[in-house]
Order: sequence, then C-alpha cells, then structure tokens
Amino acid sequence: SPFSSEDAYNNIRDELNYQGPIAPGDKTWTGADVRPLYKTLSELPVAAASIGQVYKGQLWDGSDVAVKVQRPGVLRQIALDLHIARMGLQWLEESGLNGATDLPNIVDRVGSGIFQELDYRLEAQNADDFRRSLRFMDFLFVPRHFADKTGQRVLTQEWIYGRPMKALTDAEQFRMVQMGVECSSAQLFRTGLVHADPHEGNMLYTDDGKLALLDFGLICRVNNAQQEAMAGCILNVLNRDWMELIDNLRIIEMLPEVPQTWVNTKTGVKADYTDRGEGGWEDVDDSTFREAFRVCLDGDDPAKKLTNFTELVVDLTKLSTAWRFNLPPYMVFIIRSLTTLDFCAVRTGANMYELAAPT
Repeated sequence: SPFSSEDAYNNIRDELNYQGPIAPGDKTWTGADVRPLYKTLSELPVAAASIGQVYKGQLWDGSDVAVKVQRPGVLRQIALDLHIARMGLQWLEESGLNGATDLPNIVDRVGSGIFQELDYRLEAQNADDFRRSLRFMDFLFVPRHFADKTGQRVLTQEWIYGRPMKALTDAEQFRMVQMGVECSSAQLFRTGLVHADPHEGNMLYTDDGKLALLDFGLICRVNNAQQEAMAGCILNVLNRDWMELIDNLRIIEMLPEVPQTWVNTKTGVKADYTDRGEGGWEDVDDSTFREAFRVCLDGDDPAKKLTNFTELVVDLTKLSTAWRFNLPPYMVFIIRSLTTLDFCAVRTGANMYELAAPT
C-alpha cells in the first residue's frame, strides 16, 4: 500500500536538502514563501510498490518528470528479512538435507543487488550505462535523470508517454515482446549488462512505437565466456543438441565438471534428495549422466519443440532431484529476467528461443 504524500514530500526535502515547498500547495512546508522545487507534483502517487512510489510532476522549464520516492524505513526491513533468510539457508546447508553448498552466498549476492536498488543514484547511473551500451537499438528508449533532483532516496527522470502491455492490441503486444526479447538477447550475448527485472510494470510501449524500459535498480553483469555459453544454450535448445547444452551449462557453472548423483547413506542406492533422507553426492561417469539428461529432455516425444524458457526450467528441475546442479548467484538474476520475458512471450504465442536466437 502507498505511504502518505506528506512522508514522501519530507523525504524529498531531506534528501535533496531543499529549504522550501516541494510543490505548490505543499502543506508540509511552514517556512518562508519561496519558489517550490517542482512546478507541479501530483498530490497522490501514480504508482506504488514495496520499495517506493512514483509521482508525476513538471519542472520549471516545462519538462514532464516522474519522481520516485523511497518508502521510509524500507532499508531496515529488507536488512532484517535478508538476515532471517540467510540464517535459514545456513541451517539448511549445515543440516545436509539437500546436499546444497554455498547457499548463504546466494542471499549475499541477491541482497547486494537489493541494497544497490535502494540507492537511486546507482539506479540513475545504471540507466545511463544501459542506454550507452544499447545505443545501436533505435527502438529502445531509456529515460534520462535530472542530477540536481536525484539522491539516494529520490529519483527524478523523464516522464514516458506510453501504454503497458495489457492495454495494447494483439499486434502491438507481439511487437513489444519481439523488441523485449531482442533487447534481452543483446544484453546477454553482446553487452553483458543485463536488466534483471523486466516485468510488465517496467516496460511501456511508447506513443511513437518504441520499447521503454524503467527501473534499473537491479542489473547483472556477465563476462564474455558466459555470454558465449548462454548464446550457445539457445542454439542447443533450438537444435535439440543436448550434449552441447551440457557443455555450455558447465561453462556457465550450472553443472559440475564431474557429474554427481544423490545416494542414500543407509541403503547406498540412488535416491531423490527431496525426500529428505540422509545422503550425499557421489561422482558418476559422464556417459551415464548424459544419457539421463537426454531421456529427460526428449521426454515421451523426441521431436517435441520447446517454445519457452519455462519448459526447459521444468525439465532441468526434474533432473536436479537426482543429479547435482549449481545455481551461481549471477544466474539468479539471469533466470529472473528470462522467465519474466518468457511469460510475456507465451501470452502472445511467440517462440522464445526463435526470437532470442543469436544471428
């Protein structure tokens, strides 16, 4: 739920160190009668989320802007939530119930990203870096920020005139998904700078037919080897080349170099580690794992064509109940980005892999 505009106005004043009214009619200001910081600012937020909320305003030069203000006390609450999550994963790892290792590191990496998201100055810099890295895409629009009206808890950016996906025609939705997947492919396979939160609320179809991206608080950077391997994974899925897919999953560190399977400690036989029985990971020859991988991915229909990322995730999840998989912290953001776009693609009937395939 949104917090009060009085709190928002006070946050803006404190963060930007402005001794005056935030907008005409600002009831939180009782001092001297000076020119307001913004020419206009909506009395109520036009959008609200767990971390902050957005107001529509106008600068004195006539520029329409979006003003994002952070929720009071959110830093302390998130720190507490992450601490509890880390304690839980630490206990899970030490218990040996699922054989996972380095689980707290996932919370550390995700937490680091979230704390960066709480500094709107970093978000503004991320947006600038992102715009420069994808300047060759003429259909992409990334709003610029106003540095003199941006701080750790306040972000003032260009206002975007556009519509969300749910307000588009079928043809416009398909075009928006095409642009979104093409943009994400360029991030993954060319620039290495990835928008990690491309949900529908962070994408708009502008009035001139462009794709506008918002909210650059969460981004992820991948190196050249990881970019090449992820591009290879897309082609492997399209070609149903499961052996090459295994090799590329090892490069991006989702599979160990030596296959391991979960073995029950008491019986000495392979088991499903999700059954909570005592056990551990044991090395297995590569050919056995490759055959199990092929059977799982082919399923009942070897000719079946995968059309979305979620189908692959489901198959790999089945494998991971008996075979060891890893989840590098950076992949948390990549998977989040891909599954979000995947959901949009499914709605339009688009084939995620064909749209994302590197050319």
